[in-house]
Amino acid sequence: MQNTKYPHTKRAESSDLQPDHQVFTLFESFPEPVFMIDPDGIILQCNMTYAARFCKQPEQCMGANVYDMLTQALVNPDIAARRRNKVEEVLSTGKRLHIDDSQDDQIYRSTIYPIRSVEGVITRLLIIAQNITDHYTAEQAFAESQEQLKLIMREAHAGIWEWDLRTNENVWSDELWALYGLDPISCKPSYAAWRDSILPEDRLRVEQTVTAAASQGKEFSVTWQTIDSSGNNLTLLSKGIPYKNNVGEVVVRYIGIVVDISEQKLAETVIQRQSRALLATNNCNEALLHAKDETALLQKICSIIVDTGGYRMAWVGYAELDEAKSISIVAETGFLTDYTQHRWLSWADVPQGRGPAGLAIRTGRPCAINNIVDNPLFDPWRKDALNQGFESLIALPLLADGEAFGLLHVYSSRPDAFDTVETNLLMSLADNLAYGITTLRSEKAKEIALADNEKLQGQLLQAQKMEMLGQLAGGIAHDFNNMLSVILGHTDLALQEHDLAQPIRGDLYSIQAAAKRSADLTSQLLAFARKQAVQRKTLQLNTIVEHTVPVLQRLIGENISLYWEPEASDAYIKIDPVQLDQILVNLCINSRDAITGTGKITIETRALSVKENEPATNHPALIPGEYVMLAVSDNGTGISDTILPHVFEPFFTTKEVGKGTGLGLSTVYGIVKQNDGFIDCLSEPGKGTSVRVFLPRVRHKEIMSSPVTPAAITRGEGTILLVEDEPTILKICTMMLEKNGYRVLTASSPAEAIKIAEQNGAFDLLLTDVIMPEMNGCELAKKLQTTNPGIKTLFMSGYTADFLSENEGIDKDIEILGKPFDAKALTVKLSQLLPPPRRGVQRKSHE
Repeated sequence: MQNTKYPHTKRAESSDLQPDHQVFTLFESFPEPVFMIDPDGIILQCNMTYAARFCKQPEQCMGANVYDMLTQALVNPDIAARRRNKVEEVLSTGKRLHIDDSQDDQIYRSTIYPIRSVEGVITRLLIIAQNITDHYTAEQAFAESQEQLKLIMREAHAGIWEWDLRTNENVWSDELWALYGLDPISCKPSYAAWRDSILPEDRLRVEQTVTAAASQGKEFSVTWQTIDSSGNNLTLLSKGIPYKNNVGEVVVRYIGIVVDISEQKLAETVIQRQSRALLATNNCNEALLHAKDETALLQKICSIIVDTGGYRMAWVGYAELDEAKSISIVAETGFLTDYTQHRWLSWADVPQGRGPAGLAIRTGRPCAINNIVDNPLFDPWRKDALNQGFESLIALPLLADGEAFGLLHVYSSRPDAFDTVETNLLMSLADNLAYGITTLRSEKAKEIALADNEKLQGQLLQAQKMEMLGQLAGGIAHDFNNMLSVILGHTDLALQEHDLAQPIRGDLYSIQAAAKRSADLTSQLLAFARKQAVQRKTLQLNTIVEHTVPVLQRLIGENISLYWEPEASDAYIKIDPVQLDQILVNLCINSRDAITGTGKITIETRALSVKENEPATNHPALIPGEYVMLAVSDNGTGISDTILPHVFEPFFTTKEVGKGTGLGLSTVYGIVKQNDGFIDCLSEPGKGTSVRVFLPRVRHKEIMSSPVTPAAITRGEGTILLVEDEPTILKICTMMLEKNGYRVLTASSPAEAIKIAEQNGAFDLLLTDVIMPEMNGCELAKKLQTTNPGIKTLFMSGYTADFLSENEGIDKDIEILGKPFDAKALTVKLSQLLPPPRRGVQRKSHE
């Protein structure tokens, strides 16, 4: 039935008011209200969402007048009138129109689509209402700054189509023309036109999907890419629903909708990229939690970024503090990793340092280049980067305490790969990586500090043990010296007897020699205990070594041969003999321990002259002069290059625990330096080691210029107060003094000496032990000086004046007689302190 007001329209027949379940199914696929009316406003079909707005079921709405329903339901009657006017405008113009209105603080956009018959007559109007409140609000806010984007934010970009399978005719809504990139003037809607609008790479797939669904009468959903009328590449989604004939046997047509999902597709791509970036970040964080080694961690991070994050390449570089401020790449993974090789990178403000890497380190902020092709920052590297397939990149600084110490560099094969979200994710990854690196370094430093502390603890325990041994050795040596004094004293007294048989005299000489040799041993014990001061003497080095070789041979064992090769004939040096023994013993023991099984040790001497500015190729002497070299060499295991620089460090040893103190070579080093010499160590693994000592040479004329004048020995006179807490020493000293003509007052303690002095008055000399109970010898002497002013004092001790000054507070300048001593030494010392009596004058008695 023709509409009288609009001749090109047709009213609905009664059959059109029957529910069409297929159309209802299609309408129900829309979440927003959808309904269809005839030109007079009679509702032909609607979905549940539309009917619910009027608190009705869809069946209750069909046949009702839409304008009456709006007038009854809405508070504002103008809305119904406005919608009627829009419908009449569509009927008069035949064009799709929009109408926006608000309800319950919500804004709806209703799109009115004219639906034509095959003859072109408008038979129905399809109205789709969309809630555009959020879009509208966003459009209003965004329009203030970017008016040109308002249309994009408002438009839904959707169209309706109908395809008659019997006639192959198509009906398209106006929107489809723009979406398909076709001109409605020069082209009619057709299956072929639609097919040809699909990009070739999608065309076959889409057509096969649609024809397969049509042959089976099934719904279909398919996406494809096309180019719209503005030349934009779009991704479209179409859903089609089949309609069968009146008897429900054959599908005669399809009705569908086409939606532009380009933005959704782009969002999905972005989300996929961001998801990969997030997954890479999570995996990197997992790697950071379990990292133990910095180099392995950096390589793992680069691999995760490439393999999981989907980037083309990644590398980590550190900012060096050299003059050029170079960047050293320490880890890299990805396509053609040799891209970074043979390249000099810098973070200095120079042309090579003004790229993203240099900027990121200097500023401490990420630097992204989303299009390598035209970004001037990347001019020096653009050609090679494009050849590698790089389109964009980002440099992320690694920060510690606000300063960049390196960077993470990531390349992508896509332009515009690093948006805000992705940059933030990667920056978070870089921050975590920087924290992980600093944490690993801190833990490594703690481990080193802990190991050093344990080493120091071990060294302290070793030093304490050596100190205890030194104290023990010093105590034993002191007591042993007392015993030796008794032995030497009695031997001397016995040898002064003229009627001794020759065999007995020979035995006494043997005892005397053994006692003196024992005295030398106690002297070495005191030196080990650091209780004997250095007493330098001018020595002929070859003579001392030659006498020591037999002892050294017994020390190193029979399986090792000891060779003595003297070359310097005039090898005089000035050194404490005990220190020279220490040098030889320590070096030979080290050589012995370096030999497995049989081997040989060679001791050699050589004189040499070091001239001004002479290269130290064959010697380490830095000061020009005359030197004597003492070298101890072996054919043992040798020392590696990594260990060789440390051999003279205190407590450094390569021997097993309990088999070395680490003091041997350091002691030798200290002795050599104390005597103004030089030392070096030459070694090669598997071939052996040679330690060379260079000591200043003493000229022969210097030796002869200081002859020793023997002290005049005279028979003594006078009274001596002898104080000694050791009875045997007290007894033998008394005997030696009286044998030499002295009158002796004896005391076994300082208190007894004071009492004797008070009872006997003046005496000529105080001869006292230093270390005694109650008070030491020095304190006793000071006390006696109050009653005997100017009295001379001679101290006796197994320790030197240096040690007594340091440990007992006794003046270094005291006259001291070292234990053990014989009668001759005692007599000489007394004769130096007491003036000889004048001839014919008898010394006054103190009785």
